[in-house]
Amino acid sequence: MRKIINYQSKFLAWDKDVIILATQAGILAVMFSLIQVLFKPENDAAIFAMIGVFIAALVQTVGIRVNILNRVKANLILSIGTGITTAIGCYVGDSFLATAIGILLLVPLVGLTSSAEHLSAAIILFTIDLFIIGSGAPTVSWHLAILNGCSLAVGGILLAIIALLFAKPFKQLEPVAVKYKFSLRGVFINYQSNLGFSLILTVAVSIANAISYLFKMPQGFWIPMTALLILKADHDFTKSRMSHRLTGTLFGSLLAVLVALLISDKLILALMMLPIMFFIVISMARHYGAYTAILTVMVTVMMNLMTPDGYLIATHRLIDTLLGVITVAITLWILKPSIHKFLRKKE
Repeated sequence: MRKIINYQSKFLAWDKDVIILATQAGILAVMFSLIQVLFKPENDAAIFAMIGVFIAALVQTVGIRVNILNRVKANLILSIGTGITTAIGCYVGDSFLATAIGILLLVPLVGLTSSAEHLSAAIILFTIDLFIIGSGAPTVSWHLAILNGCSLAVGGILLAIIALLFAKPFKQLEPVAVKYKFSLRGVFINYQSNLGFSLILTVAVSIANAISYLFKMPQGFWIPMTALLILKADHDFTKSRMSHRLTGTLFGSLLAVLVALLISDKLILALMMLPIMFFIVISMARHYGAYTAILTVMVTVMMNLMTPDGYLIATHRLIDTLLGVITVAITLWILKPSIHKFLRKKE
């Protein structure tokens, strides 16, 4: 009985930590939204800072059972890494060849590190994911690309600072049962067993990226991003992710269009980022489909802070998500049996 009570108390503590994290992320999101609206609405810097807060909150949610000090360290590693990959993605985003080479070099790392501890694997995944997101906002100069990358890093670092400032009052500094240490040796553990998955993932994301450039899809970076995020080494988990991604994006798109059509005041949209960011962090810890739905709303609201026709983003996102899912399904159907057969022969 005592063990059950201890387990329940720890579970409730982790729930409390998620709520605190979601609140902190929501406050920061509103702050950057207001900066976007009140100062330079044509500038992407505040939007990238919001994305930095969002990504950092997601990774902290993945490692919510880890001590706050270690989570903050992971947050800092993530912020620096994503800042660099975002800047590179923004700078090369206009070139299909450059983005294709970037994907070929970076995406295999996601597959090879998929056996790592959850928090380490999440850092690698989102760091590389931000290269793809950055390519969706191409810039004409290095200084604009660096500004976007630095803005994103600042957003993530600010969340880490706030988490530390509020940790002591909420007694989050006590050690917990789960230990964590980020190391290169740790992230590449059992990488040999992930060679097949790494190859399939790289092919799927590369094809998705080619589709986005070939058909000049608006916001086409969602296609390779979807492929990167839903394809997992576990086939059943991949199917579950595909289903949740599609249904979540569908319902989220309907809700996002309603929000965009009914609310045009940018100040109200900026203030809406508080509950949106709060619930997206909560849903990430609970249900992937709900998270995807709220994510669609968040992206639409963010784009409406810059352009009056941001509601079109919801439509583009739905189409791009569908294409990403189809790309993953076809790639698995064609390549998975052949690659597994080849690897068995090598053994």
